[in-house]
Amino acid sequence: LASAAAETEMKDDTDENSAPSINCLIVLMYGLKLAIPFEEIEGHIKLSNVTLSLDNDRNWILGDFTSATMGTHVVDTAQILFGDNYEPLKSNYNEMLVLAGKHWSIVFDKVIKTQNILLSDVSENSSPQFRPWLTGTYLKEKCALVNVAAMVRMFDDELNA
Repeated sequence: LASAAAETEMKDDTDENSAPSINCLIVLMYGLKLAIPFEEIEGHIKLSNVTLSLDNDRNWILGDFTSATMGTHVVDTAQILFGDNYEPLKSNYNEMLVLAGKHWSIVFDKVIKTQNILLSDVSENSSPQFRPWLTGTYLKEKCALVNVAAMVRMFDDELNA
């Protein structure tokens, strides 16, 4: 867990009387709760407020949107995380998070809440080769703590494949 925490540059919110923790936004995406560290979020946008340029080359990218300074790919999050187990007609995306670096955003159904997660309460991902985006599981909220840096690398690798 220490290496995943260092990789995602998790800031320890610690003082002399507390354990290392990370502030996260917990979202619901295709029935799965994801905990995204606040430090890795550049923005939160309602999908209804965005005009996307469609991407017909990749089924896992819904499209792109452009700001004054850069373009951002909008990922069909469940498509890339669930693969063959994904049924597009069952998705209910309403919102998106622009991830650190602003090149990628992930879509999801809704925000559930914010949560300060003690790192000692996270069960480490024992198979990072299969789910590199998963730091571990936070059982108190039954959610997956996302390793955003690894997720972005996964998107970059898939885009350049």
